[in-house]
Amino acid sequence: MIAVFIIMALVLIVLPILLGRLSGKNPMEIIFGRRVNDTAFSRGNGEESENAGPLQKNSTRQELMVLISDLLSYSRRNHFYCFTPGTLEVNGEVASLSAVIVTRSAVMGFNCFGYGGAVYADMSADRWRQVINGQTIRIDSPVKRNEHQDELLAASLEKIGYGDLKHTVYGVFTAGGVELKNRSGTQCYTAKEIMGVLGSDKVLRDKGLDPQKIGKLLEQQTKKSK
Repeated sequence: MIAVFIIMALVLIVLPILLGRLSGKNPMEIIFGRRVNDTAFSRGNGEESENAGPLQKNSTRQELMVLISDLLSYSRRNHFYCFTPGTLEVNGEVASLSAVIVTRSAVMGFNCFGYGGAVYADMSADRWRQVINGQTIRIDSPVKRNEHQDELLAASLEKIGYGDLKHTVYGVFTAGGVELKNRSGTQCYTAKEIMGVLGSDKVLRDKGLDPQKIGKLLEQQTKKSK
């Protein structure tokens, strides 16, 4: 009698599971003979199911450090001045720029964001949308945050006597695979895209500025870690 129950268990439970792993179907579908709404089911070999994409993640510290390394290398190649972090202290506030680069034509700040997944921009709104792993999250507008960082950068340049220099703060999203939607005119880029921007003729143009002189004066305005 016990043997009969064991055989029935194998037929009704174990066998459908094994067949499910081989076929990619939900074991419940094999038992009941119809499709079951269970998108979380996988093949049991570490792969994602057909309905579930790869797990989306926010940026890691390592991804941020790769960007910083790329910015430093870019500056050395072009004989620009780069300092990191760009914690400029002015008017009782401290900028949160990840890096600042002084070229022969302008000053650039880099404001990094760790949001992964898909980020939907809205220039007129104080809040943007992040969609990650099927979840929608409201985030503060990176453009608004960049604008404030640019104000601090401008004030720092004014303080050292270079208030008339052209300056820009770029928003850089460092998470691998992040998608930026509707971001035209936002000055926001992925880490890969920003390196393309920095290689443009517009950025590399020589207007006679001394990157080393201006960069050192500007770096003196940074808040030093205690």
